[in-house]
Order: sequence, then C-alpha cells, then structure tokens
Amino acid sequence: MEKSCSVNFSRYNKRIPIRKGTKRAQEAELTNEKLQLEIQNRIKTEEELNKTKNYLQSIIDSSLDMITASDKNGYIIEFNKAALEKFGYAANELIGQSADIMFSNKTNQKEAISKLFSTGYFKGEVVNKTKGR
Repeated sequence: MEKSCSVNFSRYNKRIPIRKGTKRAQEAELTNEKLQLEIQNRIKTEEELNKTKNYLQSIIDSSLDMITASDKNGYIIEFNKAALEKFGYAANELIGQSADIMFSNKTNQKEAISKLFSTGYFKGEVVNKTKGR
C-alpha cells in the first residue's frame, strides 16, 4: 500500500493526493550505489596503473642499455641514465628536444623512424652523436 499525502492549494481549495516519490528515491539510491562502485573501480584501476608505471620506470632507469623515447613528432620525452651518460647531456637539455640531436647519420635515422612507424618498434643499431660532436 502506497502512502499518500494531501496538499491544500488555497486558491482552489481542493485536496489532491500526491504519492511520495518512493520510486524516484529508490532509483536515486540505486544510481548512487552504481556511481560509488564505479568510483571504487576507477580508484583501484588508477592504483594498478601507477604500480605498473613505477615498475616499468624502474626497468627503464636500471637498464644498462640506452633507452630513449620520442613522441609522434620526434621530440624526446623519455630517456634513461645510460642514455644521458652516453650522449653527455643533462636531463633538462634533452626533454623536448628533437631526436635529431642523437643521430649522426640521417640515413640511419630515417631507417629507424620508418621501421618504428611501420612495425610499432625499432630494435637495432644506429650511429649516435654525443654532445658537442
């Protein structure tokens, strides 16, 4: 049995039964529960992504091989300690610079970029140039 209440509109002086918004309240509660679950899932996913990011960063940082990464426009966005030592640059000198500064041979650079865009990765050797050379 649904409850109802009476409202008295003085102008018309007529009683109109209005059902309480129990269905609307139930829907709002259900929506709120769904949102809370989505928030919890998002927080958990973000925590997992951060753990993975930190793990991958530790692999990059500890590698003895030079690792550099560029964005799709060819600007350096990531490198490791081995790359800094080999190229002779400080970190603030590399971030945002064109990757061109690392290649001494433009043919090697074009081949590497071509392979990277056609397969999604490049693994190989190129002739690098160090700071001041």
